[in-house]
Amino acid sequence: MARKLKWQFILASTGAVLIVLGIVLFLINHMNYRSVNRSQFQVIEYIAEIGGEIPEGFHMEETPLEIVFGDEAPYRFRYFTVWIDHEGNMTDSNTEHVYYVTEELAEEFAKKALARGRRKGSAVRGGNHYVYECFPQDKGTMCIFLDSTQEFWQLRRIRQYSLMFGLSMLLLFVSIVYAISGTVVEPVARTIESQKEFITNAGHELKTPIAVISANAEVLEMINGESEWTTSIINQVKRLSGLVNDLVLMAKMDEETRPELTRMDMSTAVKDAELAFRTVVEQYGKTMKSEIEPEVFVMATDRELPALVNNLLDNAVKYCDDGGEVQVVLKKKGRETGAVLTVTNSYAEGASVDTQKFFDRFYREDGSHSQQKSGYGIGLSMVRSIVRAYRGRITAQWKDGIMSFTVTLN
Repeated sequence: MARKLKWQFILASTGAVLIVLGIVLFLINHMNYRSVNRSQFQVIEYIAEIGGEIPEGFHMEETPLEIVFGDEAPYRFRYFTVWIDHEGNMTDSNTEHVYYVTEELAEEFAKKALARGRRKGSAVRGGNHYVYECFPQDKGTMCIFLDSTQEFWQLRRIRQYSLMFGLSMLLLFVSIVYAISGTVVEPVARTIESQKEFITNAGHELKTPIAVISANAEVLEMINGESEWTTSIINQVKRLSGLVNDLVLMAKMDEETRPELTRMDMSTAVKDAELAFRTVVEQYGKTMKSEIEPEVFVMATDRELPALVNNLLDNAVKYCDDGGEVQVVLKKKGRETGAVLTVTNSYAEGASVDTQKFFDRFYREDGSHSQQKSGYGIGLSMVRSIVRAYRGRITAQWKDGIMSFTVTLN
C-alpha cells in the first residue's frame, strides 16, 4: 500500500508540475514569437509608407523604427520589394538590399504570395526565412519581403533552451519528490494499514459472538418455539454476519498482494445470479429481462466475480421502481477474454442523484440508515474495488428514468 501511494503521489505531483511548466514555457515562447513577428511587420509597414524603399542616408528621427532599432535602423534591414500589376505581371522590383535574390526569384516570391490570397505571411527559400506583406495600390500590388532568418533562428534557439530548461526542472522536481515521497505518504499509509488491520481483526473477533448469539436464538426457538423476537434476532445476526464478511473481503481486496487471476466463465456467473434474483423480482411485481452471450470469459477469481455480479443485481432489484424492470446484458469485449456487463433498472427519482456517490462506502441513496431497503451501503463500493483490482472500469448513469451500471473487464 505504501509503495502504491508513493507512486500515486509522485505521478500526481509530476503531472501537475508538467502542466504548469508546459503552460509557462508555451506562453513565454508564444509571446516572444508574437513580439518578434510584430516588430518585423512594423518594419515592413514603415517601408511601405515611404514608398517601398529606404533611401540611402535616410534618417529616421523619432520614427517607430528608430525608437525600436536605434540610429542604425536603415542599415540593419535586408529586404526586397516587388510591384505586380492587375494582370499579374511584375512591373518593377528592388533587390538591392539583399544579396542572392534576383529579379526572377523576387517575381516568383511575389506571385506565390499573391496566389495564397493572404495579405501577410512567410516564405522560406534555402536557409533563408522571409516575412512579407502585400499592399494594394492604384496600379496593382506592392509586396515587401523582409529577411527574418536571424530573428527566427533566435526564436528556435530560445525554444530549444526553454525545452532543455523545462526538462531539467522537471527532472529536478521528480528527484526531489521521489526523495520526500516516502516521508509524505508514510502517515497516510500507516493509517490505512491500521484501518485494514482493525477491520480484519475486528471481523474475526466478531464472528464468535455472532455465532453464539445465533446458536442461542436457535436454542430458544427449539425450547419455546418460534416467535417474532427470535426471528428478529436471527435476521439481524444474518445481516451483521454478512456485513462483517463483506468488510473483511473489502479489506483484503485493498491489499497490495492480489490473488492469482484465472480465466473464468462470466456467462455462467451472470446466469446463476440472474436465476437467483428472478424469483425475488417477480415476488415484488417487477420484471427481469436478460441478454447473456455464451462463453464470455474474463480474468478473475471464483470468489470475487460472483460477488461483483450479485451486488450489482442486488442493488438493481432493491432500487427498482414498483412495477419496474431490471435488465441484465452481458456481451463479449474481445475474442478470447473480456466482457461488458450492463445492469439497468427503472428509477424515476434518479434525476437529482449524484451517481458517483453510489460507490462511496456506507452511502445510502435514501438518505438514512433505515432498513426499509435491506443492505448497508457497501455493495457498490465492493463492486468498484473488485473492478479496480481486475484493472477494469465501472460507470453509473441515469437517463430517461433508467439507472444503468456498466462494467468493463479484460
